[in-house]
Amino acid sequence: MNKQFNLDDNIFILNVKLRMLQDLLSLDPDPGLFLKKTLEDMDFIDNALSTMMKYLTDRTKLLDREEGLEKLADMEWRFEQILTGIRGDSDIISALNLDENKEKLQIYKNNCIQRRKIIESSRSGENESETEPLVTHNELNQLLSDL
Repeated sequence: MNKQFNLDDNIFILNVKLRMLQDLLSLDPDPGLFLKKTLEDMDFIDNALSTMMKYLTDRTKLLDREEGLEKLADMEWRFEQILTGIRGDSDIISALNLDENKEKLQIYKNNCIQRRKIIESSRSGENESETEPLVTHNELNQLLSDL
C-alpha cells in the first residue's frame, strides 16, 4: 500500500461501490454479463474494508480516526445489509444463491461481523486513551526549559 492513504477519497469511492452494488441487486441484469463482476466487486469491497479497518485501528494517534471508524462502521453495516438482503427472484440473485456463491457470501458476512467488532472495540479504546495526556510531564518540562 502507498504511504499516501487518502481516507476521505477511499471512503467516498467505497460508498459509491456499495451504492452501485445495491442498485445492481435491485435490478434484473443478465447473470451471464454481471455475475462474475458482481462477485469481484463484493470481493474488492470486502478486501478494501479490511484494509481500511487495519489502517484505522493501527493508527491510534490519527486526527480523524474516530470519524473514519464511524464511517467505516456505517459502510460495514451497509455491506452486511446488502449481503443479508440478497433475496428475490431475479436471475442474478438466483445465481448468487447457488451453493458455491452462498459460501462466499457467508464468508463476507462473517468478515463484516468480525470487522465491526474490532471497530467497536477500537472506538471504545479511543475514549479510554483520551484521558492520557498528549505531552507527558517530563516532555512539557523539557519544552519549557528550552525556551
